[in-house]
Amino acid sequence: MCGAKGPEDTVPGHATHQLTGTRTHQCDATATRATRDGGRAYVLLDGIGSNPAVRDWTRDQARRLADLTARRLQPHLAITRLQEEVALEPGWQNTVPGACAVAAVTGPNRILRIAWIGDCRAYLLYPDGYLGRHTTDHNMRTVLEARDGQAPRWARNRITHCLGHPDAGEALIPDWTTDPDRTGTRLLLASDGCYEPIEDAGHTVATALADGTPADAAKRLVRLAIKLGDGNKDNATCLVADL
Repeated sequence: MCGAKGPEDTVPGHATHQLTGTRTHQCDATATRATRDGGRAYVLLDGIGSNPAVRDWTRDQARRLADLTARRLQPHLAITRLQEEVALEPGWQNTVPGACAVAAVTGPNRILRIAWIGDCRAYLLYPDGYLGRHTTDHNMRTVLEARDGQAPRWARNRITHCLGHPDAGEALIPDWTTDPDRTGTRLLLASDGCYEPIEDAGHTVATALADGTPADAAKRLVRLAIKLGDGNKDNATCLVADL
């Protein structure tokens, strides 16, 4: 499964679903790859902007990041390496779009590794029903809330770090974390267009994530996000995997 070329991709154990909302182009993308030791890499990108160039670039980078993550098993190093490759493209500072990205990979000894840049998120739903968020948004909302305790609504849309063009963010600084025992958990990777409308309405993604197959949960989350979104509805995309 790669590139999020359609609204839904499903294979045993994981699935994606996406809707375009009111945007002109679907510029989110997902990709997965098997690792050599029997694990799997999962990737979700949210392109910054809405045009064919952003759409195509984001799909291509999702595939490249999944390849790098599956080979390296260290997703923060894969994100850094991908940016190095992007920077080798002629004229990249004038032509390359930007994207938020989150990558997760399962490896030996049941360890799950997660890395991200921007405001795509990773959640884990544990067998006891606890939902853990494993990412921190790289945007001005996070900066202002840490400094002032609150932030205006516009701040969530001001990305501070991203993949690709430097004008779309101040720097490429991926964060990363590990989960030492992910047995029986359900992984969710989500674009802001998926989680923001749900949380803005006072709901939690845990309710929609909990039941049914990964495909059932992915469809439920994205449809709920579009239903609850305001007049300017963002693209909504998620990837759900049972680990």
